Amino acid sequence: MKLKFFIFSFLITLLILPAVSQTKGFMGKRFLIQADLYMSRNKEYSWSTWSVFIPRTVISPGIEYTIGHRSAVGCSFNIFKYGFNPSSSIEYMYQDSLPTKLFMNGTGGSLYIKKYIFRNSHAPYGSFIKAQFDWSKILIDSKNFGILSDYMYGIKFEFGYDYIIGNQFRISWGTYLGVTNELFRIFNTQRTNILLTSERKFYKDFLIGTKISIGFLAF
Repeated sequence: MKLKFFIFSFLITLLILPAVSQTKGFMGKRFLIQADLYMSRNKEYSWSTWSVFIPRTVISPGIEYTIGHRSAVGCSFNIFKYGFNPSSSIEYMYQDSLPTKLFMNGTGGSLYIKKYIFRNSHAPYGSFIKAQFDWSKILIDSKNFGILSDYMYGIKFEFGYDYIIGNQFRISWGTYLGVTNELFRIFNTQRTNILLTSERKFYKDFLIGTKISIGFLAF
């Protein structure tokens, strides 16, 4: 009797588990570890030079969690560094022999919500749209003026596709539109300081871009 009950319970479990796994997550896995690479064109280079193929990049390791049949949430840590020409800043009006290239170092984070669309999509795979909030602390070692720092905020709207490989890995592609708090200063035609010059450069470069991602379905 106990053996029959065990076999019956086992068969019921086999029927229930696939149904549950297809409702949320992939085969019962809802937690994903991933690394995103955001890429966009460097506006300093014209289309006539080979340097146009060297993109601006932001590296974003993070995690994602499936919360429903077609929805997920996630967070990431963002790292970037790039050079820019500060000669249009107000500091260059009053000093000579200043460097024509400075580097902006940024660290920050992101929070996002993702919605899977179309009939064949099912979190965590398929076509999706995503809304993301970003914030970063930026540092510039200008030497002549010391260490400059500021905070930058932004939002991204992304459309893309998540593809499952086997039962463990996921690769993703997306294209995005992103804006930062520099959006509120775009009509200001006056000279800006070094920090705002770098933030305006970031805004212009990452307004539109693409993203690739590699993820691991942990559990």
